[in-house]
This record gives sequence, structure tokens and C-alpha cells, in this order.
Amino acid sequence: MLSRGNRNWMEEKIGFVSNWDDFERVPWDRVDLDMLGIDEYYAFVAKYLPEGMKVTALGCTFGPLVTTLGFETMCALLYEDPALVAAVAEKWGRLNQELYERMLPHDCVGFAWQADDLGYKSQTLLSPSHLREYVLPWFKRYAEIAHHHGKLMWLHSCGNIYSIMEDLIEDVGIDAQQSFQDEILSITEFMTTYGDRIAGLGGVDMDKLCRLPTPELRAYCRSILDHCMPKGRYAYGTGNSVANYIPLQNYLTMMEEGYRYR
Repeated sequence: MLSRGNRNWMEEKIGFVSNWDDFERVPWDRVDLDMLGIDEYYAFVAKYLPEGMKVTALGCTFGPLVTTLGFETMCALLYEDPALVAAVAEKWGRLNQELYERMLPHDCVGFAWQADDLGYKSQTLLSPSHLREYVLPWFKRYAEIAHHHGKLMWLHSCGNIYSIMEDLIEDVGIDAQQSFQDEILSITEFMTTYGDRIAGLGGVDMDKLCRLPTPELRAYCRSILDHCMPKGRYAYGTGNSVANYIPLQNYLTMMEEGYRYR
């Protein structure tokens, strides 16, 4: 297994904005998320992309909000100064919206993929009411932009977000959900409950992918395919990003079962 030697973590306590003076000192007008040159990037990608393949327009809003305020500071401000939380959310929400408005018109882009972890094992990181106030309205705008261009809106979110799943489906308008843990809700349970309305992406539990012996892993992967593939609206794969600690042979076993099923 490959180790990069260290891992980065999101700030849990104090960010760089904790009051209005901090907020005013941030040069918001100079924040530019077009770091790679979006138009040039997608022109290059389109030139070499295999026929029939699409790329993603990736966005993130809740993550920058937490980084800016710090998680503990943000939780306190939600009660002590909610207007400041709203102001920071507005800045990042609009910056991310402008990014989607530039990415999604490109023909090689097939979908918007909002990548924001909103939960942990037992519940959402913020209360559902706070997410509905500060975060989900921005997600809805992104979905509207994607749908305006005839493209899909995918959500990546780790954690137990099922207290807001109806909001995400019926109000925000996501077309697919990704990131699954069997300990929270398995992909098979997800597809049974929501698969008639949105797509499920992946679902091979990371813990099982790392630790199951080969025969048990094969049977587990086949059980997912047997349950999910006939339903439609499903793409086979890992429950989260392919991490560098996954044993290579286990990953290849998972892939092999997918090819065998096909």
C-alpha cells in the first residue's frame, strides 16, 4: 500500500474569520476559483476525450464555509451571530455558482458534481434546519444551472445525511448520490428506498473492500450487482474515493466481478 507520509485535515476549531472585522479584511473581490483557466482546461480535455465520455464540473461550498470559520467557531456563531455565517455562506455560495456558470456550458462536461461532506456516522454535521437555511439553497441553484444546460446534478457526501435526503431529492433536485457505508446505509438499502427517483453511485463498502478475504469479497460484490443493476439508475464502484490504503488485489477483485457481471 502506498503512503504519502502525511494527511491534511480540515480545521476543527478556529478559521480565519471569527468576527465582522475578520470578514471585512478578506479580499473577497480578489478570490478567483478559476485557478487552472476553465475555458482552456476544458478545450484541452475535449480535444483528447474518447468519444462518448464526459467529464465533471466539480464544486464545493460547505467545505470552504467550514474552513473559513472553523467548525467549532461556526457552531457558536450559528447562535451568537448567524448573520456572519450567512455572509460567509453567501460569499462561497456565489463564488461556486459563478464557477458552475463557467464550467457547465462546455459540451464535454456531462454533470455538476457537488462534493461536500455534510454528515458523520450518526447524523448531519449541522442540524437539518441550519443546512436548509445556509447550504441547500445554494445546492438548488447549482442543480438549476445544471438542468438548464441539460446536464445532471450529482452529490458526493459522506456521512448520515438521510434526515435531509427528501430535501435533496425533491427540493434541491439532485440526480445521483455518491458515498456509502454499510454501517450507515448500504447501497442495496439505498436503491430499495430511493432508487426509483435518483441514481446510486458506487457502494462497495470501503471497510469490506480493505479487509474481506477474496471469496467473501467476491460474493459481497456479486450481491450488490445482483440487487442494484436490475433496478437501473446505478453505477458500480467503491463506496468512496479509491484510497491509497486499499489492497490492490482487493480492488482488482472488485473490478473483475464487475466485468464478469457485464
